[in-house]
Amino acid sequence: MNSLTFLVGLLLVWFIAVQLIITPLLLKRRMRFPLVRALRTLDVQPIVAELDAQDLIALQALAELGFEPVAATSMDENAMQASLLLFQSLADTAALNVSTLKHDSGLQVQYVEFVQEFEDGMVLDVNNSDISSVFPTSREHHIYRYPHVSVSELFSCFNRLRQAAGGRRTMIQTLEQADPVLNVERRMNRELESLVRVGYLVKSSSSSDYSLSLSAAFSLAFKMAWPVRQLRNALEIRRAQRAVDHHAA
Repeated sequence: MNSLTFLVGLLLVWFIAVQLIITPLLLKRRMRFPLVRALRTLDVQPIVAELDAQDLIALQALAELGFEPVAATSMDENAMQASLLLFQSLADTAALNVSTLKHDSGLQVQYVEFVQEFEDGMVLDVNNSDISSVFPTSREHHIYRYPHVSVSELFSCFNRLRQAAGGRRTMIQTLEQADPVLNVERRMNRELESLVRVGYLVKSSSSSDYSLSLSAAFSLAFKMAWPVRQLRNALEIRRAQRAVDHHAA
């Protein structure tokens, strides 16, 4: 074995160790989740007033689709600051969220998601996020991602999938006019409870919050590892496209 082969082998072992051994241990140690998520309610008007020209154009596009901003909220979790601008459809029961995620590392992601709740507990979530979630969702939460599509195209996909689901279910108001933030908070807490039920989250040693179970930490690290992350992303996008093509008019 020459020195180059040995070096390549050593780097490969280190690469695998970092992704599949060190990373999950770090995730288990650092990631914490509240026992109950409590969102902060923010005033919409100051947020809209601070939007730049490009965001105002996007806001106008949402207005043309029949949505108006009704509330805003935010939360901090695991070095991530999340803010949501909530929109209610003027025509029916659908809602729309503009979510902005900012990580302490400087990473920032913004995406739009159309949401519809149904009487039987199902939630349809159609968004254009670039990032695939590594957490499992409950059986009631159906997520379809269409990265890089325009808001109008995303709305078209949402309406096709909503019409297909609505043929068998009764749609209900996704955001209550009295307290829109409370609806989002309840939905987030249902997902938190689902992660506890499937063993992803366990109470920490202090019992004041949740941490990842060891198996969940390894599962998340595996999903985040190269090339698994890229493969999962491609499969998710393909699944979403096949779903909307199946229900094409």
